[in-house]
Parts: sequence; C-alpha cells; structure tokens
Amino acid sequence: MCLAHAPLYDDQENRQTVEVGAIVLALGNEVFKPAELAAYNYDTHPNVVTSLEFERILSASGPYQG
Repeated sequence: MCLAHAPLYDDQENRQTVEVGAIVLALGNEVFKPAELAAYNYDTHPNVVTSLEFERILSASGPYQG
C-alpha cells in the first residue's frame, strides 16, 4: 500500500514473521464498536482489530490471502 492506502498492483509479495506476546480473541453476541471506548486504543493502534476484521484477515479471500 502507498501512503494513500491505494493498492500497488506491481508490488511484490512481502511476508513477515512477527513475534507477539498474545492474541486475544473475545467473542460477543452483538457487533461491538471499539472506537467508543478509548481504553482499547482502536483508533490509534492498527494492530487492534475486531473479531470481524480478524476473520477477514484470516480469510483466504481476505487482504492477506489467509
């Protein structure tokens, strides 16, 4: 992605290994709006995602192809 977040169609594949301390998956029964609670830092940390966003990330048809 470029600075404007537009896809770069001639970009090469780039795989990264990232070491993390934890992945937290908390399921709920209704859609949660994390931006409403500042404590989650959803708007300031790109690695904080909702379960729906995480599902899309893991999907074979998602932005990272699983």
